[in-house]
Amino acid sequence: MFLRNTWYVAAWSKEITQELFARTIVGESILFYRKQDGTVVAIGNRCPHRFAPLNRGKLVDDIVQCPYHGLHFNESGICVYNPHGDGKIPKKARVPQYPLCERHDLIWLWFGEPELADESKIPDFSCLSDTQGFRTVGGIIEMHANYALIIDNLMDLTHVEYVHEGTVGNEGISDGEHVVEQYGTTVYSKLW
Repeated sequence: MFLRNTWYVAAWSKEITQELFARTIVGESILFYRKQDGTVVAIGNRCPHRFAPLNRGKLVDDIVQCPYHGLHFNESGICVYNPHGDGKIPKKARVPQYPLCERHDLIWLWFGEPELADESKIPDFSCLSDTQGFRTVGGIIEMHANYALIIDNLMDLTHVEYVHEGTVGNEGISDGEHVVEQYGTTVYSKLW
């Protein structure tokens, strides 16, 4: 079970190009690509006809072509071309389309009710795109664990001294002061 009416970081901006790219988030396979004008698209990655993964197809002028039967899907997830028979397109020939926002070098995705996707609720991560004297190293670490365990891990920094001994872990961790603060819906874990 996942929270739906909230924003999730789905990818780094630089990961999304004019190549089809798939990632599983909150248990859903999402297809990403960047249109020729630079706009990012996020739609479901499973063709509704034979359930083929659309990321194995190809991008033709900002339209995704399914690798199985060649059906074409636009940025809204709607089938816009059927190369077979009389060419009729069933009304249910569509994949989900996800509201998204590209901000702070991140792609944010909304999995809830589209009318509730309020971009003002996206946390301020402007420090990631601030190039004045800073450098951000991006990447992902895939975790095969419940998300709550990852949150626990990141909120409890006292493990660093032992788990990460020899790198960032040292005696200074247990000598420091750990402060957890909550302001509204934001929780800060600070180790001083």
